[in-house]
Amino acid sequence: MKVAVVGGGHAGFACAGKLALDGHDVNLYELPELKANIEEVQEAGGIEVEGVGKTGFASLRKITTDIEEALRNVDLVEIIVPAFGHRRMCELCAPLIRNGQTVVFFGKGGGALLFHRSLHELGKKVESLLVGETSGIPPFSARKSSPTKVYVSIELKDLPLASFPGRSVDKLLAVLKDLYPSLVPATNILETILMDLNLVGHAAAALLNVGRIEYSGPFRIWKEGVTPSVAKVIQAVDEERLAVMRALDLKNAKTYVEMSRDWGMCPKESDTYQKVINTKYIAPKNPTDVKTHRYISEDVPYSMVTCSSIGDMIGVPTPVINSIITIFSAMNDTDYWEIGRTVDTLGIAGLTIDQLKTYVNEGV
Repeated sequence: MKVAVVGGGHAGFACAGKLALDGHDVNLYELPELKANIEEVQEAGGIEVEGVGKTGFASLRKITTDIEEALRNVDLVEIIVPAFGHRRMCELCAPLIRNGQTVVFFGKGGGALLFHRSLHELGKKVESLLVGETSGIPPFSARKSSPTKVYVSIELKDLPLASFPGRSVDKLLAVLKDLYPSLVPATNILETILMDLNLVGHAAAALLNVGRIEYSGPFRIWKEGVTPSVAKVIQAVDEERLAVMRALDLKNAKTYVEMSRDWGMCPKESDTYQKVINTKYIAPKNPTDVKTHRYISEDVPYSMVTCSSIGDMIGVPTPVINSIITIFSAMNDTDYWEIGRTVDTLGIAGLTIDQLKTYVNEGV
């Protein structure tokens, strides 16, 4: 398959490298202003993949900052950027997309809806285009170990994949299943938006450890910072997220504990929120500040605000989530309600539950 990986960060490197090792023709794209991310890869001609699964030097077909060159004659476009970059990448890619191609967003949910909006704003009808998204990234917890190397510590299991509209998920899964066998069908894109582990744990844990983060610097937030009381707040956030999912009749309304175990991120015997978090296989870099770190800068406006906004529209209260958003807004002099991803930015404002389900399932 001919694949364009859009985004030259950790996850973009991992996906590009893994696909190339599996024999696919891969183009890697990065924004011109971020060309430093791929300059040494351009010189090397590819990426060295380390860690779990298939490893070795992965030769890439093209490594470019020219979006037209990256997307020309490819079958699949994978957009793998932080949520705040979704809109920019939609605006770059939508004018170039043609019939027969597939576009999938890996990472934070919501990108598929934004891409549909970009096509609509262009007045572009692409009847045979498949668009979808996942709740994460299959080669998970990938980190660049050098400018030309990426280390993958986990490959996720049973990762939900949604299409827009939802009725096309089997077609989308058929395209991606050989590339990513761990993918499983989700109900619709509302499920991939809300099946978000980072929504549940990141901001809550950071907020309740803010004194430790600011005073003493780095520490092991998951092993040291998630005490029984902190775990109770994380569970309360999760219960609000689940209440929104159940109101929308989403069939895979799994708890944080269930997702962590099913995706292979913690031991199967972990049975409480604290045990799951304290025994995570991954060891992400802990926050050293509470404004620019992605646990806050991405997960508050692009996860928590989104869940709260959907809940508010359909009449499901989220008081604990709202409190965390409000406190971080005050702490960081930033109105996360204003800059965050809401039902307005997703293009679903003002819909009843039945209208919303019809729209995400049928595209009408």
